[in-house]
Amino acid sequence: MDVGLKFFDFILVLYVAQARETVRDVKSFKLSENVIYDCVDIYKQPSLSHPLLQNHTIQFEYI
Repeated sequence: MDVGLKFFDFILVLYVAQARETVRDVKSFKLSENVIYDCVDIYKQPSLSHPLLQNHTIQFEYI
């Protein structure tokens, strides 16, 4: 197997492992038998753990 491909697989495994660890504060609400909502604090969203979004400010639009 190519060394570059092995390195890519290693980085991918590390990223997935980190993403699983970041979502611990999930609150689930079951409204009926078929509807379950999972809520995560807006500042603990897994997408904000990406290196390019570390200093991102969340924009709110008030209606």
